[in-house]
Amino acid sequence: IRSAVIDSIGFYVATVGDGPTAELWRTDTGRHVFTLTGHKGQVSSVSFDPPGNAVATAGSDGTVRLWRVPER
Repeated sequence: IRSAVIDSIGFYVATVGDGPTAELWRTDTGRHVFTLTGHKGQVSSVSFDPPGNAVATAGSDGTVRLWRVPER
């Protein structure tokens, strides 16, 4: 894991490794929720929106992708 960010209420954590995906995890159980796929290059950063309803990922392919977070 190269980077990790926790949502504003501490329910989800998003992680970035060395590949074209990011991962979403629950903080209370450590359970993997889903893999964010779609970038053609390495994901360089990940961030939650302020209310924690969406995740943005930025990739070395020059794109930003938005992902809806499952309801808590």
